[in-house]
Amino acid sequence: MPDRHLSVCLPDPLFRAARDIAGRRGQPLERLIVDALNVEVARAYRKARSPVRADERYVAMLRARFARAFAMARDWRDLQDRLAADGAELREAGGGLALFCLRSGERLCKASDMGASLRQLSIRFCAPFPGPPPRAPVPDRVEEDIELFEPF
Repeated sequence: MPDRHLSVCLPDPLFRAARDIAGRRGQPLERLIVDALNVEVARAYRKARSPVRADERYVAMLRARFARAFAMARDWRDLQDRLAADGAELREAGGGLALFCLRSGERLCKASDMGASLRQLSIRFCAPFPGPPPRAPVPDRVEEDIELFEPF
Protein backbone atom coordinates (compact mmCIF):
# COMPACT_ATOMS: atom_id res chain seq x y z
CA MET A 1 0.00 0.00 0.00
CA PRO A 2 1.44 3.40 -0.91
CA ASP A 3 2.25 5.92 1.81
CA ARG A 4 -0.04 8.95 2.05
CA HIS A 5 1.17 12.47 2.65
CA LEU A 6 -0.48 14.45 5.42
CA SER A 7 -0.08 18.11 6.25
CA VAL A 8 -0.79 18.97 9.89
CA CYS A 9 -0.68 22.30 11.70
CA LEU A 10 0.69 21.87 15.22
CA PRO A 11 0.75 24.46 17.98
CA ASP A 12 4.31 25.72 18.39
CA PRO A 13 4.85 24.25 21.91
CA LEU A 14 3.70 20.81 20.72
CA PHE A 15 5.90 21.01 17.62
CA ARG A 16 8.98 21.96 19.68
CA ALA A 17 8.35 19.23 22.26
CA ALA A 18 7.88 16.57 19.56
CA ARG A 19 11.00 17.76 17.70
CA ASP A 20 13.03 17.58 20.95
CA ILE A 21 11.82 14.05 21.72
CA ALA A 22 12.59 12.89 18.17
CA GLY A 23 16.05 14.46 18.42
CA ARG A 24 16.82 12.73 21.73
CA ARG A 25 15.75 9.42 20.18
CA GLY A 26 17.81 10.07 17.07
CA GLN A 27 14.89 9.71 14.70
CA PRO A 28 13.11 12.04 12.27
CA LEU A 29 10.05 13.90 13.55
CA GLU A 30 7.92 12.13 10.93
CA ARG A 31 8.88 8.72 12.41
CA LEU A 32 7.90 9.88 15.92
CA ILE A 33 4.50 11.03 14.66
CA VAL A 34 3.87 7.79 12.71
CA ASP A 35 4.88 5.69 15.75
CA ALA A 36 2.57 7.71 18.02
CA LEU A 37 -0.32 7.26 15.59
CA ASN A 38 0.33 3.51 15.36
CA VAL A 39 0.19 3.18 19.15
CA GLU A 40 -3.01 5.23 19.39
CA VAL A 41 -4.76 3.34 16.58
CA ALA A 42 -3.80 -0.02 18.12
CA ARG A 43 -5.08 1.11 21.53
CA ALA A 44 -8.38 2.33 20.10
CA TYR A 45 -8.84 -0.89 18.15
CA ARG A 46 -8.21 -3.07 21.22
CA LYS A 47 -10.67 -1.10 23.35
CA ALA A 48 -13.35 -1.21 20.70
CA ARG A 49 -13.09 -4.90 19.85
CA SER A 50 -11.37 -7.48 21.95
CA PRO A 51 -12.36 -6.95 25.61
CA VAL A 52 -16.05 -6.42 24.90
CA ARG A 53 -16.40 -9.65 22.95
CA ALA A 54 -14.28 -11.56 25.46
CA ASP A 55 -16.42 -10.30 28.36
CA GLU A 56 -19.64 -11.22 26.57
CA ARG A 57 -18.36 -14.72 25.85
CA TYR A 58 -17.15 -15.13 29.43
CA VAL A 59 -20.47 -14.02 30.93
CA ALA A 60 -22.38 -16.22 28.46
CA MET A 61 -20.30 -19.20 29.60
CA LEU A 62 -21.00 -18.38 33.25
CA ARG A 63 -24.73 -17.98 32.52
CA ALA A 64 -24.81 -21.41 30.90
CA ARG A 65 -22.93 -22.99 33.80
CA PHE A 66 -25.08 -21.50 36.57
CA ALA A 67 -28.47 -21.03 34.86
CA ARG A 68 -29.98 -24.14 36.44
CA ALA A 69 -28.93 -23.07 39.95
CA PHE A 70 -30.56 -19.66 39.54
CA ALA A 71 -33.68 -21.11 37.90
CA MET A 72 -34.31 -23.96 40.35
CA ALA A 73 -33.44 -22.30 43.67
CA ARG A 74 -36.34 -21.97 46.13
CA ASP A 75 -34.65 -19.58 48.56
CA TRP A 76 -31.31 -17.96 49.35
CA ARG A 77 -29.89 -21.04 51.13
CA ASP A 78 -30.95 -23.31 48.27
CA LEU A 79 -29.36 -20.95 45.73
CA GLN A 80 -26.08 -20.79 47.68
CA ASP A 81 -26.05 -24.61 48.03
CA ARG A 82 -26.63 -25.09 44.30
CA LEU A 83 -23.94 -22.56 43.41
CA ALA A 84 -21.51 -24.15 45.90
CA ALA A 85 -22.02 -27.52 44.18
CA ASP A 86 -20.62 -25.83 41.06
CA GLY A 87 -17.80 -24.08 42.95
CA ALA A 88 -19.28 -20.60 43.36
CA GLU A 89 -21.10 -18.40 45.85
CA LEU A 90 -22.92 -15.08 45.96
CA ARG A 91 -21.53 -12.27 48.11
CA GLU A 92 -22.50 -8.66 48.61
CA ALA A 93 -20.44 -6.37 46.40
CA GLY A 94 -20.99 -2.67 45.95
CA GLY A 95 -24.72 -2.06 45.90
CA GLY A 96 -25.60 -5.56 44.76
CA LEU A 97 -24.38 -9.12 44.55
CA ALA A 98 -21.48 -10.74 42.74
CA LEU A 99 -20.62 -14.33 41.94
CA PHE A 100 -17.30 -15.52 43.40
CA CYS A 101 -15.22 -18.67 42.93
CA LEU A 102 -15.24 -20.70 46.15
CA ARG A 103 -11.72 -22.06 45.66
CA SER A 104 -9.82 -18.89 44.73
CA GLY A 105 -12.14 -16.18 46.03
CA GLU A 106 -11.92 -14.52 42.60
CA ARG A 107 -14.85 -12.36 41.56
CA LEU A 108 -16.44 -13.93 38.47
CA CYS A 109 -19.16 -11.43 37.56
CA LYS A 110 -22.03 -9.38 38.94
CA ALA A 111 -25.24 -11.28 39.71
CA SER A 112 -27.08 -8.83 37.45
CA ASP A 113 -24.84 -10.05 34.58
CA MET A 114 -26.41 -13.44 35.21
CA GLY A 115 -29.87 -11.89 34.88
CA ALA A 116 -30.49 -12.01 38.62
CA SER A 117 -30.09 -8.72 40.45
CA LEU A 118 -30.22 -8.39 44.24
CA ARG A 119 -33.62 -6.72 43.97
CA GLN A 120 -35.07 -9.41 41.68
CA LEU A 121 -33.84 -12.24 43.88
CA SER A 122 -35.02 -10.53 47.09
CA ILE A 123 -38.51 -10.17 45.62
CA ARG A 124 -38.51 -13.74 44.32
CA PHE A 125 -37.36 -15.23 47.65
CA CYS A 126 -39.46 -12.79 49.74
CA ALA A 127 -36.39 -12.07 51.87
CA PRO A 128 -33.32 -9.83 51.85
CA PHE A 129 -29.94 -11.35 51.07
CA PRO A 130 -28.75 -13.02 54.29
CA GLY A 131 -25.13 -12.00 53.85
CA PRO A 132 -22.23 -13.59 55.72
CA PRO A 133 -22.84 -15.25 59.09
CA PRO A 134 -22.71 -12.80 62.02
CA ARG A 135 -19.37 -12.41 63.76
CA ALA A 136 -18.94 -13.41 67.37
CA PRO A 137 -19.30 -10.41 69.69
CA VAL A 138 -16.09 -8.92 71.01
CA PRO A 139 -15.98 -8.92 74.82
CA ASP A 140 -15.92 -5.54 76.52
CA ARG A 141 -13.03 -6.56 78.74
CA VAL A 142 -10.49 -9.34 78.88
CA GLU A 143 -10.99 -12.05 81.49
CA GLU A 144 -8.59 -11.99 84.42
CA ASP A 145 -7.27 -15.54 83.94
CA ILE A 146 -5.45 -14.76 80.68
CA GLU A 147 -1.71 -14.67 81.24
CA LEU A 148 0.54 -12.45 79.19
CA PHE A 149 4.12 -13.51 78.59
CA GLU A 150 6.93 -11.11 78.02
CA PRO A 151 9.04 -12.09 75.00
CA PHE A 152 12.26 -11.04 76.78
